Amino acid sequence: MSLIYDYKIKPKLNEIVKLRAQCKSTAHIAKYLDVEEYELQLEIRDQTDLYNAWYKGEAYLIEEIEKALYRAAIGHEVQERETIETTDDEGKVTRTTKTKTKFVQSVPAAIKALETIHAQRWANAGRANNEIEIILPKELIEYAE
Repeated sequence: MSLIYDYKIKPKLNEIVKLRAQCKSTAHIAKYLDVEEYELQLEIRDQTDLYNAWYKGEAYLIEEIEKALYRAAIGHEVQERETIETTDDEGKVTRTTKTKTKFVQSVPAAIKALETIHAQRWANAGRANNEIEIILPKELIEYAE
């Protein structure tokens, strides 16, 4: 094992997992560890603990992105809060909070999910003329406008 690994990298393996899970680059993590980027790349290749930590963070990030894509494709309810301040003639301020719930869905995320799940049917969706006819259930039409 190298001195760089023993003193600068190994004590921070847990932080490396967290940084990779936040999509931080090799350059960013090398700077955080106070090592050269090429040294970090060599250590990733040579040190099993570091290699595992590195890819554990990436696996976590991929899992979180997949969950977000799934929520966007399937759709989900979102609550929006709006606070309205009114002042009466005497200068008294009244705050009223309104909460609206709406359904949010990402059509591009849904298409990407379908391309992935059912590749034969959706492989060229919208690529011929960049237009895709989207037919939404009537309960979703108000949210799509």
